[in-house]
Amino acid sequence: MNKPEEFLALEIPKDTLERMEEKVRRYAFFDTLTGLPNRTLLFDRLSHAIERMRRRNDYRYSVLFIDLDRFRIINENLGHALGDKLIRAAADRLSHHLRKLDTVARFGGDKFVILLDDILDNENALLVVERIRKDFSEFFHIQNHEVFISLSIGLVYGAPEYKTPYHIIQDAETAMYRAKAGGNGKYQVYHPRMHDRTVNLLNMETDLRKAVTRQEFVIHYQPIVDLATNKIAGLEALVRWQHPRKGLIPPMDFLPLAEETGLIVPIGLWVLQKACHQLAEYMNALPPNMPFILGVNISVKQLTQEDLCDNIQHIIEESGLDPKRLKLEITESIMMDNAEAVLPIFNKLKSLGIHLAIDDFGTGHSSLSYLHQFPFDTLKIDRSFVSKIGINNDKYLKIIQTIIFLACHLEMNVVAEGIENKLQIKKLKELKCQNGQGFYLSKPLELKQIKHILNQA
Repeated sequence: MNKPEEFLALEIPKDTLERMEEKVRRYAFFDTLTGLPNRTLLFDRLSHAIERMRRRNDYRYSVLFIDLDRFRIINENLGHALGDKLIRAAADRLSHHLRKLDTVARFGGDKFVILLDDILDNENALLVVERIRKDFSEFFHIQNHEVFISLSIGLVYGAPEYKTPYHIIQDAETAMYRAKAGGNGKYQVYHPRMHDRTVNLLNMETDLRKAVTRQEFVIHYQPIVDLATNKIAGLEALVRWQHPRKGLIPPMDFLPLAEETGLIVPIGLWVLQKACHQLAEYMNALPPNMPFILGVNISVKQLTQEDLCDNIQHIIEESGLDPKRLKLEITESIMMDNAEAVLPIFNKLKSLGIHLAIDDFGTGHSSLSYLHQFPFDTLKIDRSFVSKIGINNDKYLKIIQTIIFLACHLEMNVVAEGIENKLQIKKLKELKCQNGQGFYLSKPLELKQIKHILNQA
């Protein structure tokens, strides 16, 4: 005979039960780090927006897909605790100017989505984008760190063609990546043609991965000229992709994708290794007091690699190149976005005897106090300033003059980039700019061409 089952009955107070239900609801629909709606709640609200547009001719909505530029670098170099605080601070800043009926959700990681509900017209969405971008032009102050972070934003205007939240989010994300491809801190409004571009990018990524394995790259060298003597004072190594079907592909057509996918790390290391090996013999034969330096670009992704300094030291030793003949060029934006994280790396590179240059100076958010702390010995004036010489002489010449004065005060060498005509040369000489680089002086040349010129010199 079976014994009757026994049950233990617990009476839970109603208010306790309600608190438990609320806690479960928050876990289900809200992000635990920021307190913002999560993806589940976002998709629910998007479904309602799509349905309202189907029923009402006067209803408008828009979706913003937002990515924090270079968040991973900050997270890895300054620590996950600071990274979490930055995510929370970014969430607060994104929420600041939104209305109660709008939704800002954490989509995952360093990505957010904003639903602008029941807006007057598309122009309202653009105004919100501009307000957000303006807000993020200010530094965050977190754990005694000043952190600057920009946003890449994709914007989609709601349309009757959208039947599910998934499709509008997909298009907003596509627009965001299109914005990111144009550089950090940009936004892009979605257009259907972007899907074709996305497919092309996927195909290019496949080819680029094969290119890394097969080493389908070549290096061209652009001379850097001493403007006082007109003699070559150095070279900058510039990578090209020798595609088996499409021919020679310039860097602007594949390096942004390489940066986005992380393939820039092996490509950048290959360029450094190849350039050092190709020119070590010639450069080591030069008189020790002759100023001739090989410049190689270092990307933001490379700076996050723990073994970067060890790899560079190994390449120098293996190639036999005198480290005093090598200059690593780092763009200003990399320096300013991750100032405190990259300073120890720069100091270690400097201890190897390597020269360091700030590339594209004038395009970022420079702080003179930071500039004084970094161990740079060369400052490269961005081509955007040089190209304006002759168009608006007074304004841009004064900017260039100020940069040259600043560099001289910090005992830094100056290189003007993007020189394209005789007038620019003349004005730069008058301002006592030491070195120049650009198509007017010489386009980037193949190794055999550059060796011929150097041997003649």
